[in-house]
Amino acid sequence: MPLTCTHRPLRNRLYLTEFVTPHTYLIDQLAPSLQGVAKKETIWNCWDWVCRNIKYKSERGDVWYTPSEAMTMGKSDCEEKAFTLCSLLRASGLSPDEVFVALGTYGRFNDGHAWCDIFQDGKYWVLEATLSAAPDAATEQSHPYDAYILFNNIHDMELKPGFTFSRANAKRKIREIEGFYGVKVG
Repeated sequence: MPLTCTHRPLRNRLYLTEFVTPHTYLIDQLAPSLQGVAKKETIWNCWDWVCRNIKYKSERGDVWYTPSEAMTMGKSDCEEKAFTLCSLLRASGLSPDEVFVALGTYGRFNDGHAWCDIFQDGKYWVLEATLSAAPDAATEQSHPYDAYILFNNIHDMELKPGFTFSRANAKRKIREIEGFYGVKVG
């Protein structure tokens, strides 16, 4: 069953901001060890840590776990990896206007996907957390990434109304992401 995300308060609303948790015990314990000399280094350290330490595992159905749960399990899918990365970056000092979880689609499949966005120099940059290791640099957000919702622990912005999170073509999407980055999803 697809997960529908809405922006306006409704009965039984999914509160997206609750999935970014920069001030929980595990995040608070880890974040200082990922601090770099410059912000760019801190961003890359957090990104690489999530890629290497939380293995990608596709789920049947779609249950969302908190970053602490994903870190404890050591495996999860795109949402939890993005939640964890955004939480680490917020705990590392990035402002709520700089870092977001993005929910949207990747590629031509209209299949739901989640990643982390950094807003710098007037542009959004994709931090693809499903990879087995962070590449040397982020890519500017453009096709094949199409964000519908951006959020963190403070903000929740719907860019395109009516987004439905689906897993119809997950395996093909993963192959395309691996081809795009030249890095294995893992």
